[in-house]
Amino acid sequence: MAPWIEPCIERFGPQRCMVESNFPVDKMGVPLRTVWNMFKHLAAGCSEGEKSALFSGTARRFYRID
Repeated sequence: MAPWIEPCIERFGPQRCMVESNFPVDKMGVPLRTVWNMFKHLAAGCSEGEKSALFSGTARRFYRID
């Protein structure tokens, strides 16, 4: 997935990207643990602030959750 996801994060930045899944529908094809491990590996080179934006901050801001 990296060839598709990394360019999006590079172009739009973590402040405009968010991690999401289609669970529980996707559990028929891949376990949730595998999906989250993929996201953790993709974000491994990000700063703590960038990880915070990708995994929660952008969604909180977009959906106005606070």
